Amino acid sequence: MTTYNPGDRVTWLQQLRGGYGYICPVDSIVVKVGPKRIQIDAPLRDGGTKKVWVKPETLRPAAEG
Repeated sequence: MTTYNPGDRVTWLQQLRGGYGYICPVDSIVVKVGPKRIQIDAPLRDGGTKKVWVKPETLRPAAEG
């Protein structure tokens, strides 16, 4: 199991509601690490960001470059 720390760049494998099983990769940054979930800062379409609590198994380390 990979451990994440605040400031780590990750890719969140977001499963969209009503997306019929499609997964959308979202480049994000880890904000907080809780006992069961991790808080990330995910980008929004309008250019802002939103803090979201996600399960650690939906995260992958971001690709270098």
